[in-house]
Amino acid sequence: MGAGRNENTADFNNDGISELLVPNTETHSTALGVMDLGTYDISYSLPIDSNDKLISVNAADINGDNIADAIYSTQNYVKVVDVNNQSLLSNFTASSQIKDFSLFENDTVNMVVTSDELTLLTFSDGGFSEKSKLDQRCVQVEYFNLDSDAELEIACLYDENAHYLTSNTSLIIYEVNGDNLE
Repeated sequence: MGAGRNENTADFNNDGISELLVPNTETHSTALGVMDLGTYDISYSLPIDSNDKLISVNAADINGDNIADAIYSTQNYVKVVDVNNQSLLSNFTASSQIKDFSLFENDTVNMVVTSDELTLLTFSDGGFSEKSKLDQRCVQVEYFNLDSDAELEIACLYDENAHYLTSNTSLIIYEVNGDNLE
């Protein structure tokens, strides 16, 4: 796994009990599994191309059905899967290797993806649309609130070395102003 999260818990099947979204390599292939925490059984497996490296996982209600959906990234794409209905909701492919992503849910679902660029996306009409892009490489990103206004900012952990963290790491803060990164 990369810089992002390795696991996440959410109620993916709407039974009131959280399941665990984790990498599943027990089948000798790369997959993301939804594990029942009571039995430790994998109730659903999301296959991932064996050439892809899983970077990060998350969960959020992307499609508005009040049931958590699985969001995961490899170095090439971010996919959103409706686990309850076992269907792909959306796919975002980056032009260079993805390092991390972060989600924020309010009236809409916003996602920031970092690769060799920082890309702000919004989920609407069944897919992600690009709202803003900056020529900035981050190794990790996270939505957070830095100031007293209601708008969130994005923390970008930047390192001059593109492949691993060094002591030359710095934090860059970006404002999200409407559909723009500033």
